[in-house]
Amino acid sequence: MLRSLTRPCTALTTLSPSRLSPLTPHPPPPLAAHPAVSSPRLFSASSSSRGRRADITRRWLPPAPSIPGLERVSYGSREHFVPGLAHPPRESWERGWLAPRQGGRRATSDNAAVVGGEQQQAFVFHPRTQLVEGERQALWLTKSVLRPGLPPSLQALVAVAKAEAEAGDLSARALRAVEHARLWDLGETRPPRQRFCEVLWRDLMTVCHSLAPRYPGILERSLVEGAKIGVSWQRGPESVHARGPHGAVLVGRAPLGRIASPEETESASGEPLPDFSPISPLIDLQRVHVTHTATTTGIREGFPYPHAHTLFLLEGLDECCRLSASQLRAKMLVFSFAHALAQARALYGEAPLRSLPVPVVVQSVATNGRVFHFSALQLNTTELRGGDGPRNAAWTLGDQLLYDFAKTRPLVHKRLVQVPVGVSGFNPSTFYTFLAFFLNGAL
Repeated sequence: MLRSLTRPCTALTTLSPSRLSPLTPHPPPPLAAHPAVSSPRLFSASSSSRGRRADITRRWLPPAPSIPGLERVSYGSREHFVPGLAHPPRESWERGWLAPRQGGRRATSDNAAVVGGEQQQAFVFHPRTQLVEGERQALWLTKSVLRPGLPPSLQALVAVAKAEAEAGDLSARALRAVEHARLWDLGETRPPRQRFCEVLWRDLMTVCHSLAPRYPGILERSLVEGAKIGVSWQRGPESVHARGPHGAVLVGRAPLGRIASPEETESASGEPLPDFSPISPLIDLQRVHVTHTATTTGIREGFPYPHAHTLFLLEGLDECCRLSASQLRAKMLVFSFAHALAQARALYGEAPLRSLPVPVVVQSVATNGRVFHFSALQLNTTELRGGDGPRNAAWTLGDQLLYDFAKTRPLVHKRLVQVPVGVSGFNPSTFYTFLAFFLNGAL
């Protein structure tokens, strides 16, 4: 069989009799002339293909016809292999339940119509999305207006947090937390950012939790880590999704109170949204085909702390993705908006509302172990398709240094010590803002 493919006998007729001689080798014929060869490939026989058909020719054979009464006799009924009998046909088997790491997704009531028909195109914002325009692009995605700085209610809490920190010597404890994260890691000149960033955040959370005897509302909260959010909304004619793990989230029994008055919300309705023409604002988002659009926050139903309080984003844990300051604040706004939208749908239903009866507020804090960013978002409307109507409000306070340097060895330049050993340039006002965000809702 293989020899007939490479050197058929009819190839001798291609040469004239005058040129044929006993010493003239037979020229190889074109393989494309054979009806079973679709491309010029060379085949060779091996020891594994002797005595049986080559596997390479099996795919060229047409499927065996199914004739009633002439079915193949297989050993399927005997439940063991029998030489000479055909292999039984494989039957499709369904597990009966959805395995997260095996097989495909089952068709449910939410995606049965999509799986059976045309898939829906969407744009996904995930934790590694890098928005080129930063905050301006996030404002268009969330239909929000930006207010620089902190709202007046949080500014008043910063003064309260400063008084509490001075009374309880919390600033010194925050400084020791920085030293613990940066200087107590023996064996290395500089600990990796993936390590000291998380250590510093956990130590600062421990310092804030020490005020629980004075403010019992702190005990009505829980810290959820590794939760994956999945929220979708319509922005113009396109569907936008925010999905994936984003860090830790502090949740509580009761939602946060509003931070913008109704008059401020009404005055923001006429403010224009950022314009990116002729470029689409969705240019940096990943285009995918989705099969389900269910809203989830990663928290099971019936959890005693269902309301999102503050999101904590630790920049630097993912070595494959480094975000700029503006891109990090955009990530804070989008995921805060996603949590607020999921909470609003759980309270008021899936139908879009032009104006929420009670706005939903979610805070967020991001840090790389040295620089802190703070933001707050108030969700006033879930009608996001058009560009008119009420706007959501957002506040950001970025690039707040907690300290300037943390050195295990002095920095010497021209025989002068420029930066001494230890933590230098500690800024307690950044810790006061962190404490104010933590105390919001507990006073």
